[in-house]
Amino acid sequence: MAQNENADLTILSGKGQFVIPARIRSGMGLKAKTKFLVYQCNDSVILKKFEASDLSKVKSHV
Repeated sequence: MAQNENADLTILSGKGQFVIPARIRSGMGLKAKTKFLVYQCNDSVILKKFEASDLSKVKSHV
C-alpha cells in the first residue's frame, strides 16, 4: 500500500461483489472487463491488474 494514502470504504455484496472507488479506477485506468489476479495475504485481499506476463501465475478454478 502506498504511504500517505487514505483508505476508501466499500461493501461486499451477497454475490461477493464490491465496487472499486472511482478515484482508484480513474487513477489506474481501469475499465469494465479489466482482469485481476486475486491473492489472500493473512487478513488482506490483494488485487493486481492482470498483464499477459502474469499468465504463469494464474490458477484455474473452473
